[in-house]
Amino acid sequence: MPILREASLEFTDRVQTQQNAGHVLGARSNSASRFYGL
Repeated sequence: MPILREASLEFTDRVQTQQNAGHVLGARSNSASRFYGL
């Protein structure tokens, strides 16, 4: 069953990467809106 484990690890890696990208984008837009006073 190592194939299943590899697949699940890859899946969680992908999800974490997407979440990190979302946090970075959210932080950027928050600081930008604060900077521009929007």
